[in-house]
Formats: sequence, structure tokens, C-alpha cells
Amino acid sequence: MENSTYIKYFEDMIEYLKFYDLTVNEFKTYYLRLSHAIEKGFIKKPLKYIWALLNTRVRPILTGNDEETFNYVKMGLSALMLQTFKDPNNSKMLDDYYRNEFAKMEQIISLNNISFEMFASYYSLINMAIDIPTKSISSTELISLIRLLFNANVEILTPKECERLTQMKAKLEKKYYSLLNGELTVPKTR
Repeated sequence: MENSTYIKYFEDMIEYLKFYDLTVNEFKTYYLRLSHAIEKGFIKKPLKYIWALLNTRVRPILTGNDEETFNYVKMGLSALMLQTFKDPNNSKMLDDYYRNEFAKMEQIISLNNISFEMFASYYSLINMAIDIPTKSISSTELISLIRLLFNANVEILTPKECERLTQMKAKLEKKYYSLLNGELTVPKTR
């Protein structure tokens, strides 16, 4: 049975990660709490939380102990990700998740300006679709979705959001051209 306290905790974590880098200890703490919540069944759909931690920025690692801890957490998160997809039902779930989320993204962007938070969320979703492919999303579709997100009108509130938006758009543009030129492909593994 899902626990709303854990869900709220990890949703807050995702919001925090949009703007701040983590220390190695914060990174480890989030990972340990997430793996505990998954093991106990408090979170039934942990994918977006695992993904957020795998792609978070961690402050510079200065000591050997911090480097060991960082590598331990990265391996643990990768193992959680693989464990999530061992079950064929989860692969179908991911296909459905992509389809639903990308359909919402296309509709919302075509109708309105979007907030920075929405842009960051869609940016993560596109990266996830590239790194964890399924049968339902082709390279051609991803090219179209990247172009759509890149050209979206984003409402910026703070200088920090503006800086992050510029960085994310630069990365989107690079992925767009890599997919377009065939340098990056989305394998059909699932």
C-alpha cells in the first residue's frame, strides 16, 4: 500500500533537485530512503524518483570517501532502475506513461505558455525516454518532441530559472542534432 507521506517527501525532493545541487551525504540519504520505501512497498511507481536522483547534480567531490559514497549510490540507483524493469508489466507501464505524458505535453505546449517547472519536468521526461527506451517512442517522435519543447514559451520568474533554462535548452539542442544526424539512436530493447 502506497504511503502518502513518502510520496510527498519524494515529490518535494524532485522540486528541490530542480534548483539545487546535492552534497554527497544528501545524495546518499535520498537514495537510502528511496530504496527503503521501494523495498517496503510504500511507493508503487518509483521510476520518476529513481530517475530524478540518477540525473541530479552533486556538488564537487573532494575526498576519496565522498567518491566511494557517490559511486555506491550511483550503482544502487542503477540496480533499482533495473529491478523496476525486470517485471514485464513495468515495461508496459513505462510505454503507457510515455504515451500519456507526451500527449499531455503536446496539448499543453500548443495551447499555453508553460512554467519553468513544467519545462523542467518535460525535459526530464525526454531524457528518460532517450536513456530508457520502449517500443512506443521512436527516434523520429523524440526529435519532434524535443523541437516542440525547445520552442515552447516558458514563463521565467527568477534569474536562476533563466540560467537553468538556457543550460537545458543547450543540452536539448545537442540531443536534437545528435538524433537528427543519427549519432544518437533510441534502441528498441523493450
